[in-house]
Amino acid sequence: MLDRYKYADRHLDSSEQQHRDLTLPFIEKLNEALKAHQFLLNDQICLADIALFPFIRQYALVNKEWFDLLTLTHLQQWLDYFLNSPLFNQVMKKYKLYNQGFSNTFP
Repeated sequence: MLDRYKYADRHLDSSEQQHRDLTLPFIEKLNEALKAHQFLLNDQICLADIALFPFIRQYALVNKEWFDLLTLTHLQQWLDYFLNSPLFNQVMKKYKLYNQGFSNTFP
């Protein structure tokens, strides 16, 4: 479902909005779960949080302006927690584009 939403131009039988709307109930359920706890199952990070984070991140980034307008406060706070974590920022460090002609482009 995420693939069809993210790459809607590859799936001409349906629109981006159709797939976004089909996925939204699941996203809303996650937001509901986060009303009770800081993380999905309790107040500590668990495998469910780590497993779902990349998918929610991608879902949000397809149309960030739209996602930010949703009233999914708990899910948005949860996502921000992971996006701003030192570990995530360390592993997702941006490097300059590799150019074979320049020796100092990549560590």
